Amino acid sequence: MVLTAWLNLSGQGTVTFLNEVSSSHPALKSYASRLEVSRAESVTGNTPGNFGVGYGYFPGSPDAIGVKQTISATQSFEFPTNYVRRGKLNKETYAREETEYELNRVRTLLEARNTAYRYICLKAKLVVLQEKLAEYSALKSGLVAMLQEGAVTRQDFNRLNIELSITVSEISSSQAEINAIKSNLDYISGGKSTLLDAAGYDRFPEPDLLVLDSIRRAMHPAFLLYDKEFAISQQRLSLTRSDNLPDIEVGFGSEIIAGNHYTGPSVGLSIPLWTNRNEVKLASVRSSSAAVEREAAQSSLSSDLKTMFEYYMNLKQNFEAMKENYSVFGDVAGLAEALKEKEITISEYISYLESVYDIREAIIDLDKDYHVVLASLFDYLLADMK
Repeated sequence: MVLTAWLNLSGQGTVTFLNEVSSSHPALKSYASRLEVSRAESVTGNTPGNFGVGYGYFPGSPDAIGVKQTISATQSFEFPTNYVRRGKLNKETYAREETEYELNRVRTLLEARNTAYRYICLKAKLVVLQEKLAEYSALKSGLVAMLQEGAVTRQDFNRLNIELSITVSEISSSQAEINAIKSNLDYISGGKSTLLDAAGYDRFPEPDLLVLDSIRRAMHPAFLLYDKEFAISQQRLSLTRSDNLPDIEVGFGSEIIAGNHYTGPSVGLSIPLWTNRNEVKLASVRSSSAAVEREAAQSSLSSDLKTMFEYYMNLKQNFEAMKENYSVFGDVAGLAEALKEKEITISEYISYLESVYDIREAIIDLDKDYHVVLASLFDYLLADMK
């Protein structure tokens, strides 16, 4: 049998389906909603405090000395650099939230792609199982007459019936799993699972470990997230240093005492002598810790990438070897003729046929695993899918 008859060596890929997932997946809608909250939060808390207005009325004693009245308006400000640095901190915090959102999108879309690959794999295996059923059914029809003629034993006939029953059960189980996965695919894509009916596995260039590591360090949200965490720690350190600068209070007031008016501006400073003690040191330690954590985490991600790449190369080698072996030993066209010529027994025929179909299913599974790992190596591309 030609491999393309039951391997997904052609097809349009899953990109069209994943575009629907990107716009319809309930989890992605939830992530987007949370990001909008973070966007609103990023522009709050970066303005001066409330403007204050006061009025005082103080009757004199004795009455003859008159009434004292006071009117005041005041506004407090932090030192101007605080607003600049807090704005940068808010900007970096929002950038971190955006990166986390992109990481969640990549993971969600990769999970959807893996589910789609499982769906494609099961449909391919179902085709093989149906061919296997047709082969066994045709063989059973021929064995009925041979059994009556005494050309085959009851034991061989019963063994074929057992294999036939097992195949029917496997088809039923596969169909049930396909239906369950299809329901899930409809749920995450807004009912667009039919886009996968003619889909095959996605095509990617041959991966290079060093190139992949360089690209992922520059583009993958998992790497960038730790860069953002470090940038936030740096901005917090900068802001903490600014907290040592004085607050400023400006105002304008008026006093009226027994017909005399006193009106003019006022200026004051609030100097933080103790409130910020040791805060700069703490922020500096946290920033240094974030730098160490970033290096450790990104090194771990690179190590995971290397492990995945080695696994991919192993799968590729095994996949190619199994296909080559199948091309040599998997052809059953001459098997029926050998049986007819009594070169092999019915038992040997059934055993060989079972092995061939087992190998076909194993190749389909290996094909799926190979493409799952390959897609995972290039998962950063999913960040560009809107």
